[in-house]
Amino acid sequence: MKTNILLKFAAIVGAVTTAVVALADDHQTYTYRLQTNVTGSIVPITRTLRGPHPFDQAWDSLSEAQKASLRDEYNDLGAEDEPPFPLRGLSVLYEHVFRVYDKKVDKRVAEYATPVEVLISVGPDGKVDAVQFLRGPQESSVRDLVGALIAEVPFKPGKRQGRPVRMDYLVEIDLGMCADQITHETATPRCRG
Repeated sequence: MKTNILLKFAAIVGAVTTAVVALADDHQTYTYRLQTNVTGSIVPITRTLRGPHPFDQAWDSLSEAQKASLRDEYNDLGAEDEPPFPLRGLSVLYEHVFRVYDKKVDKRVAEYATPVEVLISVGPDGKVDAVQFLRGPQESSVRDLVGALIAEVPFKPGKRQGRPVRMDYLVEIDLGMCADQITHETATPRCRG
């Protein structure tokens, strides 16, 4: 009798624990660190990226809850539809942009502190067709460089009813050297000194 009661109690505790872990997973923040070199400096920039989705996983490796979270960012996607996503994961997108950006951009321009909001148009072939800055620096050389770098990153195309289609992907990138804002999939550098 005591054993039976203990087993029922253990089952209830196990069910509650599983529910709490599942709930925590839905609101988890993922962290990814990236170091890049800056021209004229021996001290690398360490950027800490934080967001609600793993940075180092491709679409197929995401959990169903993570895929649903990304899908929910679109108003008109059905349960079987898929948004575009960087082919080898978010980290590839950020690494590609920052490894070149940190070497090429003048430090005074790089101190742009507001996250850049970029709308990326991804074609049915997974290639970036257009990059539109919704918010970002007025400096055209920075826009041109960041836009060209994003355009080189391959994407998994968006899908509707199982067919690849042209779809937009919105991303924020914090280009600032010492900004500390953290929003969505924003790359936030950690300042030194």
